[in-house]
Amino acid sequence: MLDILEEEKVLERNRNTAAILNRRAEGLRSHRRVAHFRNAGMIWAFDVPEAEPGFAQDFHRRAVETGVLLRPLGATVYWMPPYVIGEAEIDFLLDAVTRLLDAGPASR
Repeated sequence: MLDILEEEKVLERNRNTAAILNRRAEGLRSHRRVAHFRNAGMIWAFDVPEAEPGFAQDFHRRAVETGVLLRPLGATVYWMPPYVIGEAEIDFLLDAVTRLLDAGPASR
């Protein structure tokens, strides 16, 4: 099983994918609602300092409605895209997250 990782150069491909995503995420990294944008391997996270109670549930629901799967925990939003993510999907993900942040909290 581990041979597949080596034969298919999964780690090398993931490093390239992570570099592409990080380059394209510059706008999100500097978004007015984003703090402590970070990445480890194929996992990304950022904090939303002004998040109010219910932020995680609301943000998750709206993300799914937009077509992206994110994992907000409290005021921190995480995502781990599939290893086969392409550049078009990276752009879709980053655009969706930016739109969600721009929209602010959903009206209740």
